[in-house]
This record gives sequence, structure tokens and C-alpha cells, in this order.
Amino acid sequence: MVTPATLYAASMAASEIVTWSKLATVWAAMRNVPQKEPFAGDQFVSVVSTVFTLRHRLDVTAKMRIVDDGKIYEIDAVADPDGARRFVECQCTLLERGA
Repeated sequence: MVTPATLYAASMAASEIVTWSKLATVWAAMRNVPQKEPFAGDQFVSVVSTVFTLRHRLDVTAKMRIVDDGKIYEIDAVADPDGARRFVECQCTLLERGA
């Protein structure tokens, strides 16, 4: 699914309060990737990561967030999937409300 996604970058004020400011709104392909996280309460827990693929940008880092359809995703990792600087893949975790 291709969707408009908004990138946000963090900045800290002198009082050490983190504020998020809009960096850009870009078109991104979004897909969920199921993963297994070992042992939570003596059993395996299924975890879903979300990967956003967007046109290559040099300013995207793992210290940013993506907001899509009102949901906030924290970027865990950023990669160039084929090394050709055509696309950037952002592996993300959905943040719970209030995070």
C-alpha cells in the first residue's frame, strides 16, 4: 500500500524537553513484517514490524519518527536495500498511545 507519510525529527530545548518537528511529507510504501521475539513470560511472542519504503533521502535517521494515518512509528533502522540510492527502507515499531 502506498500512503503519504510524514517524517518528524526530534530536537531538545534547554529544559531537555523533546519536541518533534515536521521534516517532510513523502509518499511511502508500507508493509508489515511478522517477526518472533523470544520469550515473554516463558513463551514466544509474535511481534510485527512495519517497513516504510520511500525515495532515497540522506536526512532520514533512526532518531526520527513516521506518522501515518494518525499512528506514530518509531524508526528503528534505516537501510538502502539495493545500495543504488534509489530507495530508503525504514524499519519501524508502532508506538502505543501516550508514548
